[in-house]
Amino acid sequence: MNRIILIFAAVTAATLLLVGTFVTAAGMLGADLHELPLVGGLFPAPVEASLDPELNELNTSVEEQVESDLRSPGQVIDNSASPLHAFLLPSPWNSDQLEDLETQLRNRLNALTEAEKDLERRKADLEESQRHLNELQVELESIRSGLIAERDETTALEDEVRLKAEAEADKRVSSLKQMATIFADGDPDETATMMMGIYTPADIGVILSGMSPEKVQPLMQSINTIGADPDLLAKVAAAYQAELAKQAE
Repeated sequence: MNRIILIFAAVTAATLLLVGTFVTAAGMLGADLHELPLVGGLFPAPVEASLDPELNELNTSVEEQVESDLRSPGQVIDNSASPLHAFLLPSPWNSDQLEDLETQLRNRLNALTEAEKDLERRKADLEESQRHLNELQVELESIRSGLIAERDETTALEDEVRLKAEAEADKRVSSLKQMATIFADGDPDETATMMMGIYTPADIGVILSGMSPEKVQPLMQSINTIGADPDLLAKVAAAYQAELAKQAE
C-alpha cells in the first residue's frame, strides 16, 4: 500500500514540475498564457480597451487638440526639448562671446602666420648673409694667399739682394786686402797720403787689416799727423779693429 502511495506522489510531483516548466517557458517567450492548452483556463484573458484610439480622456480628437493649441511651434519644440535640458550643461558663453572668441582666435592665427612668414624671411636673410660671408672668406683667403706668395717673393728678392751685396762686399774686401801688399813696402807718409786721397776711412781700415802689425803702426802715426780731420784716425782704427774681429771669427 505504501509503495503505491509513493509511486502516485512521484508521478504527481513530476507532472506538476513539467507543467510549471512549460508555463514558465511560455511566459518567457511572450505567449498568451490564457491561450495555452489544458492550463489556459487557469489564467484570465486581458481586458480589451473600449475607447476610440483617436479620442483622449476628454473625448477630443488629435486634430481638435492641435487646433486648440495656441502655442507657437518654437514653444512646442522648447517644451518638448525641456526634459533633455536636465542632461545638458549650460554653455558658459553666449553667441556674442563665442563670435568674439572666434575673432580673437582668428586674429591670433593670422598673427602666428605672419610671425612664421617673418621667421622664414629672417631665415632667408641669414642664409644670404652666411653665403655672402662665405664668399668674403673665400676672397680673403685668396688675398691672404696672394700676400703670402708676394711676401715669400719679396723675402726671396731681399735674400738675393742681401747675398749679392754680401758677395760684392766680400769681393771689395778681398780687393782692398790685395792692395795691402802694395802699400806695405812704401814710405809711411807717402802711403798714408795716397790712401787718404783714394779710400774712405773704412776702406783704409780694411787695407791695414791685411798688413802685419809692424807695418800698421807707422801708417797710423802718419795718418794722425797728416790727416786734416781730427776724427780720421779714430774712424780708421775702428774699421781696422772690426775687420780683425771678422777675421778672428
